[in-house]
Amino acid sequence: MFGKLRVLEEKVSRNVKTSATDLADAVATVRRRWGMHSVVSLDAYRQPLRSAPSSPTDPPLWWPSTTPATQLMEMGGADTGGPLTLALLWLAAVPADGPLAVIDLDGCMYPPAAVVCGIDLRRLVIIRPPSPRNFFHVIRELTRCGGFDAILGLLGKATCFSLAEAGQLRSFAHEARTAVLLIHDAKPEQGPRFPLADTRLRVADRTWLWDDGELSGQCLCVDMERSRLGLADSRYELTLRLYRQGTHGTQSDHLYLDSTLRTRGQRAFTATRG
Repeated sequence: MFGKLRVLEEKVSRNVKTSATDLADAVATVRRRWGMHSVVSLDAYRQPLRSAPSSPTDPPLWWPSTTPATQLMEMGGADTGGPLTLALLWLAAVPADGPLAVIDLDGCMYPPAAVVCGIDLRRLVIIRPPSPRNFFHVIRELTRCGGFDAILGLLGKATCFSLAEAGQLRSFAHEARTAVLLIHDAKPEQGPRFPLADTRLRVADRTWLWDDGELSGQCLCVDMERSRLGLADSRYELTLRLYRQGTHGTQSDHLYLDSTLRTRGQRAFTATRG
C-alpha cells in the first residue's frame, strides 16, 4: 500500500521511536477501512536524487531544522499552489530519514512536484481518503502509529477539526514526536481549521520570478499569525529559486528555499543560503 511496504518497514526498523509492526498495522487499518487503492504507489515516479544548493543558514522560525519534532502547524492561502509548494519544501527539509506521509483529500498531490522540491519518493506515502469525514480518522491512525517523521495534510474546503479532535491529534503527535502540517485555502474570515496549532501561517501573496524570459522561481509573503515559538504577527518574504541541471532533453529541475527576509515582528533581517 504505502509504495513498497517492505522498504518502509526497513526504514522504520532503524527508527527507534517505533517498530515495523506498528507501521504495518496502520497500513492494514487504512486498507481495511478505505480499500486497497486508497494509497498511491510512487514507483512509477521514482527518480534519482540530485544535488542542489543548500538551504539558508537562518531559515524561518517554523522551518523543520529550527522547530521541535512535535510542531503542529496550520497554513492557509487563497492560492493553493503557494501553500502546497512551500509545504513540500518544508516536508523535504525534515532532517530525519524515516517515512513521510501526505494525506491528499482532493487529489491535488502530484508526485513529480514532490521530486522537484527535493523529496525522496522512497520515503513518501500518499493517502487519499474517500471523503472529508474520513480525514481525521486517517491522520489519527498515522500519528498514533508513530511510524512517520512528518505528516502533511491537504485539507479540503469543508474539513475543520473540532476542539476534541484537535486535542486528540495533538496528544498523539507529541507522544510520537511526529511533525504535522495542515494546509488549506480557506479565507481568513472563515477562521482556523485546526484550533490548537502551535504555529499558524498564511501565504498572503505570490510573485513569479523570471530570468531571460524563463521562470526562475517565486517569492512568497508568509504571515505568521500565531506561534508558541514567539514573534507572532511576523511577515516573512521567502524567495524560492529553480535550480536546473543537465542539458536540453535530460534537464531536471529542483526548487529550493534561497533566502528569507523577515519584514515585520522584529527588525528586518535577511538570510541567504550557505
